[in-house]
Amino acid sequence: MHKRIYGIDIVKIVACMQVVWLHTSMRYFTGNYQLSFSIDREILRILYIMSGVAIPVFFMANGYFILNKKELTASYVWKKTCNILVVILGWLFMYSILNYLKDRDFLFFKYALGTVIPGIPNVSTFIHLWFFWTLIILLWFAIYINKILHRNIKLYTEISLLLFLICIVVNVLGYINGTPIDKHIYQPFRIYQWLMYYMLGGYVGYFKDRIYSYYRIHRNKFILVTLVIYVAFGVVVFFTQTIMGTLFIEYSYGNILCIVSSLLLYILFLCHNYKSITKNISKKIIPLTMGIYIVHPIIIKHIVYVVTIKNIYQVLAIYILILFISMCMTYIVRKIPVLNKLVEI
Repeated sequence: MHKRIYGIDIVKIVACMQVVWLHTSMRYFTGNYQLSFSIDREILRILYIMSGVAIPVFFMANGYFILNKKELTASYVWKKTCNILVVILGWLFMYSILNYLKDRDFLFFKYALGTVIPGIPNVSTFIHLWFFWTLIILLWFAIYINKILHRNIKLYTEISLLLFLICIVVNVLGYINGTPIDKHIYQPFRIYQWLMYYMLGGYVGYFKDRIYSYYRIHRNKFILVTLVIYVAFGVVVFFTQTIMGTLFIEYSYGNILCIVSSLLLYILFLCHNYKSITKNISKKIIPLTMGIYIVHPIIIKHIVYVVTIKNIYQVLAIYILILFISMCMTYIVRKIPVLNKLVEI
């Protein structure tokens, strides 16, 4: 039986909370629902940017486990793929049935398309499921990447560096051109980006003993450097985002400060020594994280659009409410036979 890695549990919980914040907060500093006071909008925007490390961290956490398996077989990958497809298609089908009963309009195929292509009217509720399509793609890459990691670490490093450079170049060109270069590439297919983070997670797992040792010796220095780079990421993106002509954090995942701060934060959470109470709480919450990720946009859709928000305190309150309802909904679904398959992989 494998020893539980509480650091990864906790970083995934934090990342899940950040994702909910990303999807809750953005509408209040841009678009039709933005707050009246500019200072509130700017505070929300920088908190939104700082939460942008969530998606990179999720990919690193997945890469850590998958790429460090001693043997990664096609049968294992196929089983995981089927489990993910059950989650994606199950939610789409269930929501389509409810939509049909309400409006006599069966939108399953449009909902499916809406998990990949943003902006499709009335079916964008599940656009966040792009993450699961990407996981499927990365799983099939992982069969070969896993072998490279364990047989030729030099080649693995070279591939990682190449992907890193591609991300940097794409990001810099976005600033030069005044528009994101990758805006025409739907998120599931930005493989150069997601594979880089995935492989970084694998790299951390491969060298975990050295990393743990370094962290124990240089703990305070490591924490300081991590926080400085993390804050620098938030400040730099805050002041330069408009140069690229977009406020969406997804176009900053290739920013060098985002990459470095995501990696350092991931290592920090991984290596930290947690108290027993923190470990016990994390064990109870971690089974809910995937369900929270899946259902929170549904909650947002039914709460945010009917509640008038006027200041940042109300945004924080509605965020906590959305998080709480998402947790409760996930907890209930996990207790129902068959339906529990929709909130776990």
